[in-house]
Amino acid sequence: MLIHGSGSSDKDETVGSLKPFRDIAEGLAEKGIAVYRFDKRSYVFGLRLAADKHMTLMDESVEDAVNAVQLLAKQEKIDPDRIFVLGHSLGGNAVPAISRELEKAPVKARGFIMMAASPRPLDVLMREQYDYLYSLMPEVTEEQQAEKDMAFAELDKLKDPDSLSEDDTVLSVYSAYWKWLLDYDILQAAKEITLPVLLLQGEEDYQVTMEDFGIWKDAVGDKENWHLVSYPGLTHPFTAGQKSDGSAAYSREAKMDSSVINDIADFVNSFIPAP
Repeated sequence: MLIHGSGSSDKDETVGSLKPFRDIAEGLAEKGIAVYRFDKRSYVFGLRLAADKHMTLMDESVEDAVNAVQLLAKQEKIDPDRIFVLGHSLGGNAVPAISRELEKAPVKARGFIMMAASPRPLDVLMREQYDYLYSLMPEVTEEQQAEKDMAFAELDKLKDPDSLSEDDTVLSVYSAYWKWLLDYDILQAAKEITLPVLLLQGEEDYQVTMEDFGIWKDAVGDKENWHLVSYPGLTHPFTAGQKSDGSAAYSREAKMDSSVINDIADFVNSFIPAP
């Protein structure tokens, strides 16, 4: 079962010319693994949720993930004891929270896959991403610099989150969403997971970097239930490319590298019960 990254996203997790969730679904289906994907709540109910001052990642992704596991367990051709939750980017960040909520649900997951998930705060990542993308520009115009300064000024509001009322926004997102993320201790939640976890990282990812992967290794790398893999030459959507491609990586047609899909399939299939 697949959980999208940040922003509004369809069931393919379409970004530019890329459709990473479709790639995963087709690749795993060829190996006999059923995949459940759906349009993200903020994609289907975009205007309504944009006006919701109380929405958090719990409402946007975590709740739907838990409900999806319960739904899948009732399907005739699905083994309820072997349901895996895969999250990409912010969806990967949500996995430890999903794990916590599933512990309270009738049906649990069998394991988790986290792709390009960051243990660092989202606002820290966004600043880093802005700095990197602007560094790729041969010349930054006054207008472009003003846009960057405005974005950083918005993120500066998060330095004192207690000063933000429920009516305040940061980069057009209501403060409740950001406050939940700031309170979310993802590393602590991740350490609580006792089920198998496969964590994957592209080494050419400029959005979630090898610094993040290093933090994960330090935090959970010695745990027997965690398996961490990084891929040379792969970007944030796990397509071939270079970090210096920046956002241009999303504008050319490409498919997720087959080695990533193979590793996911091997991870899932390693839990097939003996006949």
